[in-house]
Amino acid sequence: MAMIWRIWDRMLDLLAALSALVIAVMALGICYDITLRYLGVRRGAIWVFDYVEYGMLFVTCAMAAYVARAGRHVEVDLLLIVLPQTAARILRVFSAIAMTAISFTLFRYALRATLQSYEQGSFIFRVVLIPEWMPFAAIAVMFLSLGIEGLRRTWLVLQRRQELPGGPSEKAF
Repeated sequence: MAMIWRIWDRMLDLLAALSALVIAVMALGICYDITLRYLGVRRGAIWVFDYVEYGMLFVTCAMAAYVARAGRHVEVDLLLIVLPQTAARILRVFSAIAMTAISFTLFRYALRATLQSYEQGSFIFRVVLIPEWMPFAAIAVMFLSLGIEGLRRTWLVLQRRQELPGGPSEKAF
């Protein structure tokens, strides 16, 4: 089981690195568009805006499980600080189970939308033409990865292996 989680962690690390690369390419594309406009090219690189939008969606979807694994997701630390440790643990177990259930439910609906869009052959008509199923697929993968990370979080909390911080999570920095 430990080997599976090591592979999973490497995949999340790879997605984080790929996301950093996508962000760099988006920044270069924006600089290119601004330069063209400054030089008087009337419309600039009109395709850059579409690629930046798709890039932001990719980065969000690719980084969701990575952020959850790192414990940098939205969490009400104040409540966990003031509660007794047993109550805080129960709340963490509930939170992990809820994260898993909600993520897998949303994965199911996103997968259904992806398959339906693929079968219909729908396209998103912008400057850059892409099949509609591609953004849906990214969202489906995001919720699948969040569900898997939720399973791991549930297991770790139940096994008492997850560190229970005594203060705000910002102390990790």
